Amino acid sequence: MTHTELFDPSKTHFLSFLSFLIGITEASGLYVLSSYFSEVIGSDQIGIFYLIAYSASLVSLFFLRSILQKFGRMRVLMISFVALIFLSGILSKIPVSWAGAFLLVVLLFILGIIWVTIDVIIEAYSSDQVSGRVRGLHLTILSAGFLFGPFISTYTIDQSGFEGIFSLLVIGFSLVFIFTLCFLRKEPRVGVQPVRLSIPSLLRKILQEKDLARIYLISFALEFFYVVMLIYMPIYLREIGMQWSEIGTVFTIMLIPFVLLQYPLGWIADKKMGEKELILAGIVISCIATIVVGFVSSPSVMLWAGILFMSRIGAATLEVLRDSYFYKQIDANDIDIISFFRTARPVSNILAAVILAPFLIFFPLHAVFFVSAGIFFLSFFVGLSLQDSRGEQEQTFPYSAESHEVL
Repeated sequence: MTHTELFDPSKTHFLSFLSFLIGITEASGLYVLSSYFSEVIGSDQIGIFYLIAYSASLVSLFFLRSILQKFGRMRVLMISFVALIFLSGILSKIPVSWAGAFLLVVLLFILGIIWVTIDVIIEAYSSDQVSGRVRGLHLTILSAGFLFGPFISTYTIDQSGFEGIFSLLVIGFSLVFIFTLCFLRKEPRVGVQPVRLSIPSLLRKILQEKDLARIYLISFALEFFYVVMLIYMPIYLREIGMQWSEIGTVFTIMLIPFVLLQYPLGWIADKKMGEKELILAGIVISCIATIVVGFVSSPSVMLWAGILFMSRIGAATLEVLRDSYFYKQIDANDIDIISFFRTARPVSNILAAVILAPFLIFFPLHAVFFVSAGIFFLSFFVGLSLQDSRGEQEQTFPYSAESHEVL
């Protein structure tokens, strides 16, 4: 496959900064959403709201190419930010209610579209030789934003309730919109090809290119882990007696590996050894740590910080390397394939809601973590079948000077 991206360090760096702002804003609300939903419908059924949001996201991703082609990537991005500001403003003025829960579902849906659109734009300004470093730097800066989110959200909800949380979202998304408007208005130079794959053709292509299918399954396991942790971890920690301030401390510590590890791992994958071995190591670490989570019921802050920190070492490894591996297989014109790859998140959320809601009728809450560990276990065997990409030192042909630019 001939890839047409033109590496532009200034644009990839700015997109990373933009993702930092989005990340810190999103994370300021993300970790308390399950509590909002549980106040409306009860903790056993909150998966219904995520099911609706991610079902809508899943459907929209199959039409994303047409939307981006018709309106342009930057215009879609800016319209989405305006919608988030509007929704957050309304949520800050109304009490916890079914209407508020519905608006949150719409907000989650729009965030899903934004992240895929940013993926497409980053790919347009990147190239295969530096994919690991571009994705590693982007995820490191994004994770730095998410690092502050749990502390901000738990402190704010203690002081000002949900009204304070949604007021923060208004401020954050307004800043993101202003920066996008000022510095990222032009479309990337890589054009979107007019030919659009039908859904059956797309599925056939994914199945034919087996490594794309395998990395998708590994991505699904990671996203399933994320949704289980996002929805059920705060509720579980509250059930065993932890305060919101303590949960904020634990969640902040657990996110540190995303900041420390992702760029170095992307560099190692590009320069030294490819992605496969590191992906397998990440799966093993996350699987073991998730099993341990299911056995612990102590409210000790340090114990939980240590366990969840270890789980995120594996998750951070998987996140950057699944992206690096995937984007080395495609280019910026493959919007249909990028959109399909990003369906791993909504699909995992849908299946989590479908599987775990009835599961919790018969099993205690902590059992959901064993389900996530089991999916990681199965994904390990999928990872064994990946065809490894090679680092620069393993290549038998020289790279251009561009591939050695320092990010």
